[in-house]
Amino acid sequence: MNKKEMSKESNKEEANEPIKEEVKSAPDMVGYWLEEACSLLEQAGFKVAVVATGSPRPYPARVLRQRLLHEDLIELTKADELYLDPSSDEKEVRDDALQDN
Repeated sequence: MNKKEMSKESNKEEANEPIKEEVKSAPDMVGYWLEEACSLLEQAGFKVAVVATGSPRPYPARVLRQRLLHEDLIELTKADELYLDPSSDEKEVRDDALQDN
């Protein structure tokens, strides 16, 4: 096979290869606080959609799951983390509720 034929064969092989698109790599945010995860993803150039696992509560949320919906859109599933500060009034209310039962 001469150089011209080899060049033609090489071009045929290149033409049959799938086109590889450049896709951004998203950092793994599972376990992060929701606010921090959203901020980091937005800084990396992603749009963020948030899905809640239950009723919204006034507690900080953590990321449970992350899915790439589109090349620049990330879906984060969040769960509100229930933390009761021992010095808070809410703990006293809960203790009272437990004693009533």
